[in-house]
Amino acid sequence: MDFTNDCSVVTLPNDFGSIPCRSSKTVKNSRFSIGFEALDRYMFKPEPCYDLVAETGVKWARCMTGWRRCEPEKGVYDFAWLDDVVDNLLSRGIQPWFNVGYGNKLYMDDIPHEAAVGCVPLYYGEEAKQAWCDYITALTLHFEGRVNHFEIWNESNGDAFWLPKGASGKEYTELVALTSTYIRQVNLNAKVAACLFGVDIPFIRECLKSGMGEYIQFFALHPYGNIPEIGYVNEVKVIRSMLSEYAPHVKLWQGECGCPSQTLGHHDGWLGLYNMDETKQAKWVARRLLTDFSLDFDLISYFHATDLMESDYVQADGKIRPPVMMGLLNGKSYTPKIAYQTFCGICSLFDENTQTATLYARPYFNVSAAI
Repeated sequence: MDFTNDCSVVTLPNDFGSIPCRSSKTVKNSRFSIGFEALDRYMFKPEPCYDLVAETGVKWARCMTGWRRCEPEKGVYDFAWLDDVVDNLLSRGIQPWFNVGYGNKLYMDDIPHEAAVGCVPLYYGEEAKQAWCDYITALTLHFEGRVNHFEIWNESNGDAFWLPKGASGKEYTELVALTSTYIRQVNLNAKVAACLFGVDIPFIRECLKSGMGEYIQFFALHPYGNIPEIGYVNEVKVIRSMLSEYAPHVKLWQGECGCPSQTLGHHDGWLGLYNMDETKQAKWVARRLLTDFSLDFDLISYFHATDLMESDYVQADGKIRPPVMMGLLNGKSYTPKIAYQTFCGICSLFDENTQTATLYARPYFNVSAAI
């Protein structure tokens, strides 16, 4: 694709014309979401992003709440920063949905970093457990009427995000059951999602066998991979089959997935993507989003609105990692990448009026002409 400098229009090659991009206020509804995570750790500036994100036509935004930023002193809650995020998104026609997670050093000893990334309140004593429940109650009550979708914890099947013990589907179900109960005591309209990294079928089965379906309405996958399509269709079929058996009411979301716009100097080298640049990132974004759309996910989210470069990327071990460079916008400058234009076109084309259908194509070869 050849993209113009004008962020409001995507120009296609070979005189195919252009796609006039629509703002989020103009699009009535769609399945597409943008990552607005990590503000609990100050990893990007939201102000330069709001208008640019709204110009894409996206209708949802995933926001991390961050217990430690919301409760800086025991029993004292500060939601002002999150109010600003939620209200700015809502005013532009974008519905925030919350990821609630991570720990709080006020209630947890021997945490090497104040963000307490991945530190699960179940394991730090009764005070921490009750403080988590109080925080969830205060958060839900404060945002009632503005936010109704709550995803509990982040990538709970990964040991780095389930500390100090290793990942456990049974114990994750315990956290989901506890948290969802407090959410629904306050907000009867709340919808709750579970969340995991990749397409971890054994972990999903363990969660469902432990009774998680009773407490959730959505299951969010984070299907990172260097080639979006490989094996994915069959994996999704297996998950849907399990949901049909254990929790037929539960919908499937793609809650987080991204691709770097460069090969070196970023955190996500583990993906094994080489010779990356903005054009290759844009192609990957289109393949990822349209694959998920074709598989009828109820929500499809891209991580992230921008590169995460305003503060160090630190997990619970306290080690500083390279920045995350998957954004649709360049870090620091907040200028659009080519993938931003691709995202605009997809959000403009695939709205609530789009219908999917299974098509059949048979290649035709003129054997006589080839001889």
